[in-house]
Amino acid sequence: MKTRILVLSVVTLALAACAVQPMVPHTRSGNLKNVFVEFTAAPGADKLMVHSPNQGCTHGSAGNGCVAFGKGELGTLTFQFRGNQKYRDCHTTPAAEWVITRMQLSAQEDPATNKDQGVFGGAQPDWLVEAFPGVDAQNGLLYENTAAAATKTVTFINLNDHDSTQGEKVIYYQVTASRCDGAGQPIKIDPSVRNTGK
Repeated sequence: MKTRILVLSVVTLALAACAVQPMVPHTRSGNLKNVFVEFTAAPGADKLMVHSPNQGCTHGSAGNGCVAFGKGELGTLTFQFRGNQKYRDCHTTPAAEWVITRMQLSAQEDPATNKDQGVFGGAQPDWLVEAFPGVDAQNGLLYENTAAAATKTVTFINLNDHDSTQGEKVIYYQVTASRCDGAGQPIKIDPSVRNTGK
């Protein structure tokens, strides 16, 4: 059976049954900020909706789910389904409807769009790789799992450690959620994470 996926593409943000990205050792210190981005899939429809409000973003197109890490801040970003669904997976009773199966980052904005959207799959700059421990520098992949092994909640570290004199850095992200029953159509929605640096 062909598994179809629901894609929540979010402009930068760059983390139970809870899947936590391995905590890579680091020496960065600063003010801790732990952010949660919650979403749901509308009943009977192949659509993800972000319910977390704008968290410190001032950019004109910033909307629900946009997160800003200010100067000297670092911490975690947790993506999860809302309510009791965040505690389920495809094997619980009752089973989850959706699980998070992929997370990808990008520093490249799509020039063809009138609002923030990322272009995914290419090599990433050093500052993004340094900010998100565990990201693949070649394609921005941060997390990937099969639906059978995935969960409703995934957490990542954001070190926000570029030199702040370089200005704000924007990281686009794409969250892929797969239905446990294998149905569903891909969709995209756009919040963002903005790093000010240290």
